[in-house]
Amino acid sequence: MKKFNVNKNALIYFAGSWIMGLLMMLLFLAKNMDEIFMFLIAITALNVIINIIVMLLLLVFYYVFSENRQQFKNSALLLLFNFPNLIFLYFITIIYISL
Repeated sequence: MKKFNVNKNALIYFAGSWIMGLLMMLLFLAKNMDEIFMFLIAITALNVIINIIVMLLLLVFYYVFSENRQQFKNSALLLLFNFPNLIFLYFITIIYISL
């Protein structure tokens, strides 16, 4: 089995966004709906936009730099798994508005 070769910057971005999503979930479950929670919702919305831009940039790099094609493709695939944050953000916003 081959090693899943991923760009280190994409891996750090992926881990950071999931840690932020877990922190939001913990704050929501603790019923701690204050400024920190709203700040994290705004950051997550911004994170989704940045995630889309980075994925498109990685796909462009896939065609420009032929020596790292596998790494760019794997990094874009890794960033696809950041989109549960978007679904979580949607449900939290719906629940927060209905309260």
